[in-house]
Amino acid sequence: MSQLEDQLGPEGQPAEIPFQQDRPIGEPARMGPAGRLVGTLMSPGETFQDINRKPTIIAPIIIAMVTAIGLSLFLNWQAKPDWKQIARTVITKQSERLGTKPPEDQLEKQIDISAKIDQFLPLIYAVFTPIVFVVASGALALGMLLLQAKTTFKRILSVFAWVNCSVGLVNAIVAGASLMVRDPQSLRSQDYFNPWGIAPTNLSYILADDASQVLRTLFSFFDVFSIWKLLLLIMGLAAIAGTKKITTAKTGTLVIALWLLILIISLGFAALGFGAQQ
Repeated sequence: MSQLEDQLGPEGQPAEIPFQQDRPIGEPARMGPAGRLVGTLMSPGETFQDINRKPTIIAPIIIAMVTAIGLSLFLNWQAKPDWKQIARTVITKQSERLGTKPPEDQLEKQIDISAKIDQFLPLIYAVFTPIVFVVASGALALGMLLLQAKTTFKRILSVFAWVNCSVGLVNAIVAGASLMVRDPQSLRSQDYFNPWGIAPTNLSYILADDASQVLRTLFSFFDVFSIWKLLLLIMGLAAIAGTKKITTAKTGTLVIALWLLILIISLGFAALGFGAQQ
């Protein structure tokens, strides 16, 4: 059979030549930002598979930033915090715990600086939200690397960002509702940097007012929204791992280990007298 006959089919038509490509063509995303925002909460399995096909980063980071800024502005409007009095209470209690009392003029300078910084909370949230996302995702990426996952940093960051922006949005709504039903006068002097937050969503709310800072910090980590985020992260990391060898049991070990590390560090700061005050 001649070379020409080899290239033609039985009826003189060109024979099909198998198509080859150096790398597979990526599948397009099936969900838009709104779909992923809702889907992360309502149908996480399907949503994480979509993130695995086409990870996105900008949209969830913007949503998280807008949510944080919006809650901060609403807090300023609804509660009208006395930032100077809040700073005075925090600094005074920290000084008492550390056994160091600065001179009055130095104390006033610290209070003024702290109060001025507090007024720029919306800007601080805007700057630090993407930084926190990248750093936290980097820690998760290192852990996934040790687990020999076949994924990318972009996928890990995308999962982390969508989990945090979606759960964070619900958290902000609950916190805003809590602000609206509480006594405005009592909100003016509350420490809004405390780890147990504004709404009663964690175990620290069952403690007595004179409970130790360490115990209150420990209980605050058992928060409804924090646990929700952990569970979604465990599912999301397993979905984008790129291999069936990495199950939710392995990603759960990774996520909980990092959570415990943050808890231990926070307890250490609380024991030293740093952090939020009651």
